Amino acid sequence: MSVVVKAPDGKVIVFVKGADSSLFKMSQKARMDKLRNDCNNMASKGLRTLVFGMRELNEPIDLDTL
Repeated sequence: MSVVVKAPDGKVIVFVKGADSSLFKMSQKARMDKLRNDCNNMASKGLRTLVFGMRELNEPIDLDTL
């Protein structure tokens, strides 16, 4: 699931949540080892995991047409 918001400073940001296996493919590699390790540790305890991400949209977007 994704949500596009306009921040008070005018920036347009997209927030996304979903399964770790789906979002790992879209994420930056810098923190992947820790994130994957944390998710694996929680899953090994029988816990369900969700991952959240965000990105600032730099290209012009008409929020009224979304």
